[in-house]
Amino acid sequence: MMTRITAVLALTFLLGACAVGNKYDYASQVPNLEVTTEDRVAVGVVDQRPYVVSGRNTPEWVGLQRSGVGIPYGVHTLSDKPLAHDMTDSIAGALKAKGVQAEAVYLQPSATRQPGIDALVATGAGKSVLVSFLQWKSDTYTNVALIYDASAEVFDDKGQSLAKNAVSGKDDLGGDFINPPGHAEKAVPEETRKIIEKLLNDPKILQALQ
Repeated sequence: MMTRITAVLALTFLLGACAVGNKYDYASQVPNLEVTTEDRVAVGVVDQRPYVVSGRNTPEWVGLQRSGVGIPYGVHTLSDKPLAHDMTDSIAGALKAKGVQAEAVYLQPSATRQPGIDALVATGAGKSVLVSFLQWKSDTYTNVALIYDASAEVFDDKGQSLAKNAVSGKDDLGGDFINPPGHAEKAVPEETRKIIEKLLNDPKILQALQ
């Protein structure tokens, strides 16, 4: 009996230790985008998550990892850069992989999208893509949930909106009882790539970028 109790306590301690200091690699994800355009495209991501705009969480904060007894610990970006900056690099990299002349524009968190629109138009690019995150966080115990609410909008060189698309949901990414953080570290960035593909491969978005 004591051996079994000792094993349970050891596992609980191990799961608690694994809950601390986790980071996810968003910047290296390269979505497969179907875009074709001759225009130079400015790309920016604005973080409108209320808990970031208010200052309650840092822009690098991307979710929670819970210990074996359910205590939540913050998860952050592997790059230690704001989530919006990692996502900007990811999307700009995906456009460049398709031969598009893309320019990454790093935006600060904002409760409104107008500062982002102004910054993108100021680059002089023929088209701009602004992605906004109203919600984006993962929550891991043994299973992983990814909660998101994001939109993408295309603008011309005058800042006029040409097309918009939005995605939202709470996706169950499965889990791993022995190593939940390891599962989440792989599953969350992979699901993120799929969500960005769904967001930006919308026919309205692709047509507006042509």
